Amino acid sequence: MDDYVAMDNPVRAIDALVQTLELDTLGFEHAGAWSGSGEPPCDPAVLLKLYIYGYQNKVRSSRGLEKTTRCHVEVMRLCQGATSTYKIISDFRKNNLEALQKVNRAFVELCRNLSLVGGTTVAIDGIFLKASAHRGTVHTKSGLTREIDRLES
Repeated sequence: MDDYVAMDNPVRAIDALVQTLELDTLGFEHAGAWSGSGEPPCDPAVLLKLYIYGYQNKVRSSRGLEKTTRCHVEVMRLCQGATSTYKIISDFRKNNLEALQKVNRAFVELCRNLSLVGGTTVAIDGIFLKASAHRGTVHTKSGLTREIDRLES
């Protein structure tokens, strides 16, 4: 299967990223089988790779991710041929929300260490956001600094 996926395919980067993470430390639970389905439990690393692939390729639904494990060769290689039901994929997301947030933080930290991001203040263009001048929706530089300090501690 490795021969069918190009060397510069992003799934190789996803695979390498997940292999560097200590999933137990991040708090991932072993993804159990759907009751009554008779399927063995899935490796959280495989489901994390599938989740990241779906996020990158705008496949958000669990049923869509289930379908990609059967249709796309690159996903078959990424998941080592494992297929999961939509229920297992959905439960993985639901049961590991905090761990998924920690993975996002670890990825940003990795990008900082590799000098892929500058680490300066980032702003979002509000063109697609609902306009609101309410005190709770306006973010100042000092407010963002306090929020970053709160998240890092």
